[in-house]
Amino acid sequence: WKYDIKDTHKTLIRRLDSLWYYFEKHYSDVNKFYCSSLSKWLNVRDSNKIIKKHRKLMNKGVRFFVNEMDFKLFIAALNVENKNHKTAKKYMNEIEDLLSQRPGSKQLNKRIKQGVDFLNKGKGTYPEILTLASI
Repeated sequence: WKYDIKDTHKTLIRRLDSLWYYFEKHYSDVNKFYCSSLSKWLNVRDSNKIIKKHRKLMNKGVRFFVNEMDFKLFIAALNVENKNHKTAKKYMNEIEDLLSQRPGSKQLNKRIKQGVDFLNKGKGTYPEILTLASI
């Protein structure tokens, strides 16, 4: 849907019509995809399998998580949801170790701490996770 300012008004209208056509045609499916959890995207609920897929994708230059703490938080949350509390606690401890090193911005560290607190206490709000980066 590239539009060069040298193109005619008619060309712009045609491209916009095409854009809206595909938007309306695929909006529902795309919205369902982005509103579902990553474990549903991958069709996997086992954190070990997700970790393997994550590594495989990273080797290809695709990352679904901007940083390692977000990924570990996701794995911990998945294990809490699956009632694998021992494994969840292992990942929460790893996150807390990373937080103690202060690897990111104040805002990132605050958001990750919010996620750990939510998983530990079951109170508050699970933070928004940045989930797509391509390198």
